[in-house]
Amino acid sequence: MDHFEAGRARVMIGGENYRTVHDGNWSVERRLRDMKAQSVDVEVISPMPELCAYWFTAADALDFCRYTNDVIVRMCAAAPGRFIGLGIVPLQDPEMAAKELAHVKRLGLPGVEPDADRRVTCDSIKPDSSSHGLTRISSNAHFRGEKC
Repeated sequence: MDHFEAGRARVMIGGENYRTVHDGNWSVERRLRDMKAQSVDVEVISPMPELCAYWFTAADALDFCRYTNDVIVRMCAAAPGRFIGLGIVPLQDPEMAAKELAHVKRLGLPGVEPDADRRVTCDSIKPDSSSHGLTRISSNAHFRGEKC
């Protein structure tokens, strides 16, 4: 993120400005004001699909997912009952994704929202031999309309 002026930032991908966003994307106070103006009581917050970072190495993606998930948890905690947070997992590595989904559950987030344009299915992130498999976690993951 390139915070180029107060209340605005550029989402940078590969050194290029992908999108310019306002502080309602990271400021709880701004988001609550916007919700009040639109008569919204509860809002689901999640990362932009472009932030799923599928071009990162698996280890870098895990670090980024952890950071992003922690930010979402802090935003939800700052306004109890006003936000429902969805996290992200590093789909580059099915084993790592399953472990991070378990971490997302421990954080108290009800599920994750991957980038649907990746054509990801539930089967593609279920490790073949792992005690961390998605089927063993009672957290929600939705991929292109199918529930895992």
